[in-house]
Amino acid sequence: MSVKTLSMYDANNATLMINHIHIYGFQSGSNMVQASWDNDRVTVEVDSQGTPVPSKSNKDSMTLTVNLNQQSSSNKVFMDLAASNKPVPVDYRNNTEHWWGSEAYVTKPADTSDGDTASARAWTVKVLHGNFEALEDGY
Repeated sequence: MSVKTLSMYDANNATLMINHIHIYGFQSGSNMVQASWDNDRVTVEVDSQGTPVPSKSNKDSMTLTVNLNQQSSSNKVFMDLAASNKPVPVDYRNNTEHWWGSEAYVTKPADTSDGDTASARAWTVKVLHGNFEALEDGY
């Protein structure tokens, strides 16, 4: 078996656009953005005799968690969206994946704290109809 070399990861290739605005100023040492599906794509029920029945879920919402440094000017974008309850498009990609949705909402203002150093602001974005695709570059 031959050993394959994977492509190099570069955080600078990860980009997040909210309402067509480039988001930057992420918190150091944490996930910049995390995308999580709200529901399984397929569920399986198994009867008492062991017969499985797979069911496709048409629930396609997802949640993005965006971790910004409190000094990031991108916090204002999220604060304004949280105050407006306005639906906006979201687009997140890196070398290997692309996640997007045309209707997303900032669910609430991020929790705040202050201390010896600048802290994180974790913003939650609910994407109503999430989409995803694998990108060829990284695979």
